[in-house]
Amino acid sequence: MRIASGFFGHCCPMLLDLGAIAYWSIPGASPYRTMHREIEQITQCIIVVSEGRLRISKAEGRPPGAQGQLFRYSVKDGTLQLQPAQAAARVGAALRAYRLRRDLSQSDLARLAGVSPSAISQVERGERGLSLETLMALSGRLNVTLDELLGGEVTPDYRIGRRHGLGAAPAGSILPLLDDAEAGMRAYLVSLPRSATVEAPFAHKGAELVGVVSGLIQVLLSSGQPVLRRGETLLASRRGIDGWRNMGEGDAQCLWVLRD
Repeated sequence: MRIASGFFGHCCPMLLDLGAIAYWSIPGASPYRTMHREIEQITQCIIVVSEGRLRISKAEGRPPGAQGQLFRYSVKDGTLQLQPAQAAARVGAALRAYRLRRDLSQSDLARLAGVSPSAISQVERGERGLSLETLMALSGRLNVTLDELLGGEVTPDYRIGRRHGLGAAPAGSILPLLDDAEAGMRAYLVSLPRSATVEAPFAHKGAELVGVVSGLIQVLLSSGQPVLRRGETLLASRRGIDGWRNMGEGDAQCLWVLRD
């Protein structure tokens, strides 16, 4: 298992860099739990398959609501048939996933919830549900939010803006990477072909940061036109950026980060 974990940790990021889609199959038995945790920290998506059920336990970079979905599945004429599971089954699968992640037994979870171990067993099998009051009390005793508890995973303290499509960004483009209204931060990838000038697509009020990824870029401001090399950054805290000009001999790219 140590060799397999090392192989995965080395190859998975390389496959991401190549733009490849790879499927890795790992046994679900308890002896593999340590390896599961190591893999979960690296991989983008995890689908847990058990008898008749399929659950999305991780969906990094996917739309909200994808993670935690539970389906009942069957195979008919060689074709996979998926049907969304009932709410009680989804809650039960989420509780079981969180219990295993915390190394808790059904009896441990029952004590925290104030119910019997047989009740927890029935909940995890989707045969019954727990009241909202019980779920709220359980989330408080586990020191997690109700969303985290029902999702079956600890909500990570990061978000990733994945590139859409493969290969380099189109020349002369401003590609949105991350737009988080709640956090008030946005990030764009600006790609400039040789001798090109790209104008900012909109006016912005708030701090702006430019970080040069490659090439030699002139930042166009009303108060000046400084030139930045690869690895250098510019912070515009009073007035917005009007655009960028490629001053180098080849293509150039920079990150444009805005704080609203």
